[in-house]
Amino acid sequence: MNQFKIKDKELFFKEGKISFPFDGKVEEHLFIDDVMIVVFRTEKNPEVPDNIIAFDSLGKELWRVEALPTVEDNDLSSANCFYNVVLDPNKGLLAYHSKGIFYKLNKYNGSLISIPNQRPW
Repeated sequence: MNQFKIKDKELFFKEGKISFPFDGKVEEHLFIDDVMIVVFRTEKNPEVPDNIIAFDSLGKELWRVEALPTVEDNDLSSANCFYNVVLDPNKGLLAYHSKGIFYKLNKYNGSLISIPNQRPW
């Protein structure tokens, strides 16, 4: 059972609360066991590359998603932000990238695993 609650820019948890370490808002969140995974968006810079953060039940930041390298504008990794995370019963934790590609996300450390044979639109 999760012990988290979000209000504005604060995360309330079993032992207290913390303010989120960014200037923006929480787009969505999900729970995996006692870990809360938060997707945030900033208004000043909507394409923050590590905009998925995991917290433990005490409010400690466990990890941030691995950012894709920024290269040429025509490359798939040029727009560096994620729009959501989903927990798929067959594929695990998936992060949807701004270029229309899902990445499998390691729920223990935030590293990304490419999923082959996707067609970015």
